[in-house]
Amino acid sequence: MEGGFIRSNASTALCAMLLLSAFVIIATNNVSAAQDGDYTFVLSDSLPTVATIIAYNGPGGDITIPSTLGGHPTVTIGILAFAYSSLTSVIIGNSVTSINERAFFASTSLSHVTIPASVTFIGDRAFESCISLTSITFLGLVAPSTGVDWIYDTSAAINGHAYANSNFPAPGSVFHGLPMGQTHFGIAISDDDMSMIWWALAIVVVVAIVLFLFYGRKEGKETAPSEVPSAQWAPNEPNANKKGIFFNRVQTQAPPPRNQYNQPQAQSRSYEHCPWCGAQTTASPFCGYCGGKLKR
Repeated sequence: MEGGFIRSNASTALCAMLLLSAFVIIATNNVSAAQDGDYTFVLSDSLPTVATIIAYNGPGGDITIPSTLGGHPTVTIGILAFAYSSLTSVIIGNSVTSINERAFFASTSLSHVTIPASVTFIGDRAFESCISLTSITFLGLVAPSTGVDWIYDTSAAINGHAYANSNFPAPGSVFHGLPMGQTHFGIAISDDDMSMIWWALAIVVVVAIVLFLFYGRKEGKETAPSEVPSAQWAPNEPNANKKGIFFNRVQTQAPPPRNQYNQPQAQSRSYEHCPWCGAQTTASPFCGYCGGKLKR
């Protein structure tokens, strides 16, 4: 009799403790649950503090799950977090590492999901009854582990897509029940690689601008008129086109240092400046450089 009474009391005490524990867990979750936009989330008790999505309250359609909630990394999509939603496509933020059991259960309008390289685990029946789901794109080179029937009761036309250099099965093969379709990508480029590419492009642009300005100024200096006064040739002037110089063209080249007229052969020879090209020449009828008539 006493033994039965003791066992009865022990069972009652155990049930009371379990109910109390459940109450404490529920109360703790309710207290720590927070809202950030369309997402309800809870924070971890351990450090570093990370966020788990427990519910979605938005209008649906095409969404991108944020990488942070409440200022903390979004690491987990919780159980039934997006169940019965009216989503049409989902891009999962690149901080998420796990998609829990039945996370997108019965999201019947969902047609496309993009899963980042950060996701390493997809839980049991995560996409169960997503009857419109036809495309799952993986952005990682390493395939995540999956639970039992992670895709279940989905469209017969569903296909997975991954990088050609990843360890996913080749197109035409099956990845844990997901037929792999055509590869849409060539070579995966990480965020660090993209940063280096952008830096390299920026450096190339800066160097190109500097070279353009430098050679532009240099060319401008080289084509500037010389100190020798230029002359406007007149069509009627005798010998105006001598030496191949076109009419009505400004002559900017420096005169030759010596020629048959201005070479100092005699002390008594006098010099003057040509009124047409400005070159110093002897007092002969025509300029020794341009052939223009010296005296009119």
